[in-house]
Amino acid sequence: RTGDLVAVRNDEIVYCWPRGLVLGQTPEGIRVRLGTREQIIAPANPETLPDAPALRPGDPVFASRDEVLARAWNWFEPEPPAPTLLARAAEVVARAER
Repeated sequence: RTGDLVAVRNDEIVYCWPRGLVLGQTPEGIRVRLGTREQIIAPANPETLPDAPALRPGDPVFASRDEVLARAWNWFEPEPPAPTLLARAAEVVARAER
């Protein structure tokens, strides 16, 4: 889907973090509505999303069932990814390939 964050290797998508919208914060994590309309609650990754407490309802994020990875850009014009985001994405992809 347009707007999702994907990891590509050898011209194939090997992992996807869907774009979602923050619905609110809970003691268990951040409640997010994904583009599929599914709602999840996942903890924020403090290395890639250190400002998680500042998230407000309606803020766009990239999330998986395991974590809210990072803020998403507001439009479909990607910003350069932070080194911590690139490192975390590489770690997740490497683990998925095992």
